[in-house]
Amino acid sequence: MKTKIILFLLGLVILTSCAAHGNQQVRVRTPTEQELERFLSTEGVKALAVKNYKDHAIILGDHSVYTLSITADNEFQYVGSSWSGGPDRIDVTAVAQETPFIGVIIHRNDVLENGNKMKIIFADGNSVEEIMHHEKAYIVDHPLGKQTNSSKAIVEVFNEKGEMIYSSDIHKN
Repeated sequence: MKTKIILFLLGLVILTSCAAHGNQQVRVRTPTEQELERFLSTEGVKALAVKNYKDHAIILGDHSVYTLSITADNEFQYVGSSWSGGPDRIDVTAVAQETPFIGVIIHRNDVLENGNKMKIIFADGNSVEEIMHHEKAYIVDHPLGKQTNSSKAIVEVFNEKGEMIYSSDIHKN
């Protein structure tokens, strides 16, 4: 009987240890400036916009978007996508379809030159306005930090007179 109790307790300890080990979360952190530069160089990405969060960074490139974290072993952990397209477009993107941010990459010179304010309307109807500084890329967070469908976001750009000069809603097929 004593042997059965010891074996039972030993089995319980092993089972509990395995369960605890299986539930460990991978610890990640935001990359340092040097790590970010190394990642960009390694992947051949020209960063147009970078935004740091608590445990990762979002990177918008000319034709790409990445989320980058650094593991406890100081290794890159990232997810990304890239695409191609013509020069006269505005890309509305994210790393995944459901995300708490929207990336906007402006390739149209007329919008870059004349854009004064950008309004992003998220799938749930919440919106954010950004003053534009003739920059090519913007990372805009959902105002409530909620997950949103990036493909249903609408981007509107206005000139200094408040006239709309671009709307992604008009350009959707």
